[in-house]
Amino acid sequence: MVFGSISTARFLWRFAHAPRDLAHEREVLVETADGSHNATVFAPNGWPRGRPGWILLHGITVPGRHHDALRLMARSLAAAGHYVIAPEVRPWRELRVDPGESLPAVHAGLAGLAARTDADMNRIGLIGFSVAGRWAFSVAAQEQPRLKAVAAMGGYWDIERTLVAMVVGEHDWDGQRYRYDPDPYGRWIMGANLLPLLQGDRFGSEPDRTRAAEALHRLVRTAGQNGAMARTRVYDSLNASLRAGLPATVRPVWDLLAPRSFEQVGDRQTARELARQMATAAVERYPLLTSTAGLEQLRLPLVLLHGRADRLIPFTESLRLAEHLPAAALRRVTITRLFGHTRSREARPPRNPLARARELVEFTATIQALLAAVEE
Repeated sequence: MVFGSISTARFLWRFAHAPRDLAHEREVLVETADGSHNATVFAPNGWPRGRPGWILLHGITVPGRHHDALRLMARSLAAAGHYVIAPEVRPWRELRVDPGESLPAVHAGLAGLAARTDADMNRIGLIGFSVAGRWAFSVAAQEQPRLKAVAAMGGYWDIERTLVAMVVGEHDWDGQRYRYDPDPYGRWIMGANLLPLLQGDRFGSEPDRTRAAEALHRLVRTAGQNGAMARTRVYDSLNASLRAGLPATVRPVWDLLAPRSFEQVGDRQTARELARQMATAAVERYPLLTSTAGLEQLRLPLVLLHGRADRLIPFTESLRLAEHLPAAALRRVTITRLFGHTRSREARPPRNPLARARELVEFTATIQALLAAVEE
């Protein structure tokens, strides 16, 4: 295959084979008006000064900027000759849903690239992972003069549909319905944040829901620290212990959000109702979750990438997100089996050689578009 550029070829080589000599990284502390921010800088080896740069926003996860999928993307971008900075967003590492932290993180990224690298500050892009994908576009609308491009990887558009997918395992697009077995990690996080905010006593009293939320936080934090997939039996013992300590009134809610490994949600209708109430509570507390302010004004090159087998946020959310972005600015919208929230589990190329070749062509074109967005 003939690649469009050396940088694309080096990106793909790093992404596929993980050699360690194409980039180097270091930990830095960035001071801004918002405070101090820890960050990781990934710098290219063997490239001239004045190369483009990227700010990477991690999702809501304990590893934060050290998440395997994010580090792989950062190292691959650096191998392609681009500087990368991944600022830490502490509330997100503490598993708090707070989209308002996006803007300070981007300010830290811009300051860090300017102070700690030889990047060309007129060619800086922004990439948001997971839920931060949607938030990256909102930030870009505010910081458009300082950014050259923006991308979302595994992002969402509709918080209610996303929560229904996380809890029930159903999503849809263009009249087609999909069923899948969602990774419980996502619904554990959302339940830990949102159960205390629900209105009424349909799912237990506020004190009881708060206890369930605290137990979910312990469960998901343990999973994040352990590193084993949330769907495995590793957490069944802790799950049972936490459930036993809850009031009887909220155990049915627990069973909807945290059934034991490989068990399906029982009452799907009630689970759907719970997810919708959680979405309502989320938007009331965090209006930025669904803010559309400035999106129609975006003129930057936009790229969307989503794993077809994503078990946290379904791929249909990126298709929905694309519908609400300026069509003239969209460079690529790619749904692929070569990328995922958890790369080793979800990024599995098709067995059919022709299908695999098509996936590779699509993925390569997306990476070319991503790199070109800041190189041009």
